[in-house]
Amino acid sequence: SVTPDRAWARVVAQAEDARLEAAARRARRLAERAIAIARRTEGVEASTEGYQTHDRREAGRRTGYRVRYVLRLEAPGAEILGRVLGELTAAGLRIEGLGFSLAPATRARVRRELVTEALRRLREESALVCRALGHERYRILRVELGGAPPPVRPMMMTAVERAAPLPLVPGTRRVEVRARGEVLVGANTGIACRPEGASP
Repeated sequence: SVTPDRAWARVVAQAEDARLEAAARRARRLAERAIAIARRTEGVEASTEGYQTHDRREAGRRTGYRVRYVLRLEAPGAEILGRVLGELTAAGLRIEGLGFSLAPATRARVRRELVTEALRRLREESALVCRALGHERYRILRVELGGAPPPVRPMMMTAVERAAPLPLVPGTRRVEVRARGEVLVGANTGIACRPEGASP
C-alpha cells in the first residue's frame, strides 16, 4: 500500500444579485481572492475549471442571477491543502469535492519497484516448475506486465465548517503489478533451475 502524496479540491466562488453585472463582478472578486490565497502557499496550484451563470427564480419569475466560478486546487500533501481550504472557507468559498492521488514521480518509482518484485517472483516460480519437472535449465520466452494504476479517490463535501485548517487524511492505496510469462523448460541454454542465491 502507498500513501498518496498529492491532494486536490474543487472549490466554488459564487455570488447572487438582481443584476447580472453585479453578480459577475462579486463572483470574480471572490475567485481572484481565492487564487491569491492559494498561490501564497508554496507548491499549491490553482486554476479555473469552469464558469456558470444561472437565473435565480421565484414562483416562475426571474428575480436575479447566480454566477459561479469553479476552481481546482492541487497541493503536495493533505496537510498543506487543508490549511489552504481552511482559509478559503473562512473567505466564503464552498468546497464541492476533494480527493487524493500519487504524484507522477512517486507513481513511476513505485511501479519500478513493483516490476522488479514481480519479475523476481516470476523467475522463482519458473525455477520451481523447472526443478519439479526434473530439468536443469529454463528460458523465459515472453513476459507481459499488467496492473491498473491506483484510482483517484474523490470525497464529496456538501457542507464544511469555517475553520482552519481542515483535517484531511489520505489513507493508503493498493498498487499492484502482475507479471505473466511464457517459459520453456529443459532448454539447452538459459537460466539454471536452482533457487536464487544457491551455489552452482
